[in-house]
Amino acid sequence: MRALRAKHQLASQTPRGSGLTALDSGNWLVTIENACDSAGATTIHSHYDTLSPVTVGISG
Repeated sequence: MRALRAKHQLASQTPRGSGLTALDSGNWLVTIENACDSAGATTIHSHYDTLSPVTVGISG
């Protein structure tokens, strides 16, 4: 999968690594990792709680 990159006004606070980083309406930075697991799920990590990723069933 090709790396996705986004630039925004909070780029200095963006976690390192490739991925699509977005600022949601709750002011939480989330990173959508490029790597998908064997089931095709995408892992989303919150900027403030990277030890507790949330896995959703989105592939692509």
